[in-house]
Amino acid sequence: MQFKNRDRRLTPRHQQASVSSALGLGLVLMAMLAGPTQVALPAYAQVDWGTAVQISNTEEKSWFPDVAVDVTGRVHTVWASSNHGYDTVMYRSMDPSGLWGPTPDVFAQDVKARLLQEATRPTLAVDASGTLHMTNRELDVLYSHVPAANASEVTAWSHTKVLSENSVNYFSRVAIDSQGVVHVVYSDRVQGQSCETCLHLFHRRSEDGGNTWSVAVEVSGLDSGAAKPQLAIDKSDNLHVIWEAGIGGTLGQVFSPVRVYYSTSSNSGRTWSDAFELGGGQKGQDNFEAKKPAISVDVNDHVIAIWHSLPDDRVYYQISSDKGKSWSDATLIPGMWGSWHVATMGLDSYSTAKDSAGQIHLVMVGRTAEEDRTLALYHLVWNGTSWSSPDVVFRSSTRTPQWPRIAIGLGNQLHVVWYMASVDKGDQFDSVANIYQIWYAKSVSQAPAAAPVTYPAPTPLPVPTATPAIFDPTPTPVTVNSKFTPMSMSSIVGESQSMGIIGLAILPVLAIVLAAFLLRRRR
Repeated sequence: MQFKNRDRRLTPRHQQASVSSALGLGLVLMAMLAGPTQVALPAYAQVDWGTAVQISNTEEKSWFPDVAVDVTGRVHTVWASSNHGYDTVMYRSMDPSGLWGPTPDVFAQDVKARLLQEATRPTLAVDASGTLHMTNRELDVLYSHVPAANASEVTAWSHTKVLSENSVNYFSRVAIDSQGVVHVVYSDRVQGQSCETCLHLFHRRSEDGGNTWSVAVEVSGLDSGAAKPQLAIDKSDNLHVIWEAGIGGTLGQVFSPVRVYYSTSSNSGRTWSDAFELGGGQKGQDNFEAKKPAISVDVNDHVIAIWHSLPDDRVYYQISSDKGKSWSDATLIPGMWGSWHVATMGLDSYSTAKDSAGQIHLVMVGRTAEEDRTLALYHLVWNGTSWSSPDVVFRSSTRTPQWPRIAIGLGNQLHVVWYMASVDKGDQFDSVANIYQIWYAKSVSQAPAAAPVTYPAPTPLPVPTATPAIFDPTPTPVTVNSKFTPMSMSSIVGESQSMGIIGLAILPVLAIVLAAFLLRRRR
């Protein structure tokens, strides 16, 4: 398939530049492989999250953030925003000393013409060589990359590539396996289906750092729609995908009845297992629904799936010890309730990350008592056998976090981002009325720390010597992408209109000639 290259900025304010970076991949890989080994963990201890800070400051809403940490310890964050008629992806990073950098919009799409704003929904992953990989959406699912050290420079980002087949899509998720292969799962429309509004899940991979991509392979294989996909990769580079299944998928969620499904691939996404519904014995309950799925691979290389259950508003997990072929029954995460009986929060989701000891860290919005009416952002740890008690990342009586995302850097440093209303406007869950902002908190786990790695400085590129151009008389065939932008017929100038334009253009010349002729006659 041929790709459309998209200008990163669709405004005249920035010019594009392709930036290549000669980073020391071998050195960084060796440093990562030499990281801390798994150790026996002490008893759980509450972690200190300090004071959360607001890291966005936009006039319009900022929401749906993501976060990644590179091997130098630098924290990279992106989020969806809107800025004076543009749908944007905002970027900001924090260096290892804790200093936050500028906040450029590394992607912007002019929406004034279509009078319709779309959440750009960016996701991030960083590879061992120090390249930051991002997916986001406009009306297509887009991919781009940048050297992590230069991510705040708009012109350092690559041109975007369109990954989706149809211009009706929504979610995406990007991850990197141990061989450096970039994997993306995303939701896209399948034409001719019985449910025209139901988006299906697809997978593509790139084995050359995002320059070229495999053909799209469907993951979900269901008649229902898909939303909120999460992607985990185990030690053998098997892919594990979990998602919400229901009606639709284009409005940030699917609608009732909503279930959670899982699929796996053992050959880098070339083929996928049949979709399997999680839920265990809970599936037999009346009006059962499952939402907000998260997935990870623990210290035992077991796959752990986490999801929110309705109507009981509890949080469950299931474990597979055979790479997704079979699953344990659903088990309650002790001491945790969901948010549904306080606020439905259909756009919300859970997030997980793994530290250097193989512990799984879960962040979620909920409550620790059924009667509690104040929702908070909680953090829990799975050590391979049991869950820790929850600790509070953020709690407020007037504002509620949504869409938390967690990343772990340098082995044990926890970084969490989320969005919430900046002021209380009566209904803090009203996505139309509220101006949302991005918040950040950090902590340290009990896992061993990993030493930061300094990326080698890029080798300066030699200045090319001008040489005479040699023209090949044989034209090179060009494959035209099948996607096109419809053109208004009124903008096409016909032959009769062209003659009129030519006549107007030569009128001044005719006037001069006529004046000279009359002057000569008078003499």
